Amino acid sequence: MSKFTPLMDFLYEVPEEVHEFSLSFERIEEIIQACLPPSAIQSPEWWSNELNEEDNQAEAWRQAGWLVKFVELPEKWVKFWRDGLD
Repeated sequence: MSKFTPLMDFLYEVPEEVHEFSLSFERIEEIIQACLPPSAIQSPEWWSNELNEEDNQAEAWRQAGWLVKFVELPEKWVKFWRDGLD
């Protein structure tokens, strides 16, 4: 089980009629019951939708059918949108 599995589970539960929404970094930390790594707070690349072997955070939101649309590092929030929607 990944540290980000609870985030994936949370995103699966978002009602189908919701196409995009934002979460604060604080709320994500509550969901995963752990602190985000420093790179999540300092680097927009951490929020990339690209899958790689080192990190599995993108897999969590992509598996649940979501992509990161925008991340606001100074204000510490991220906007997700349903994969496949324009």
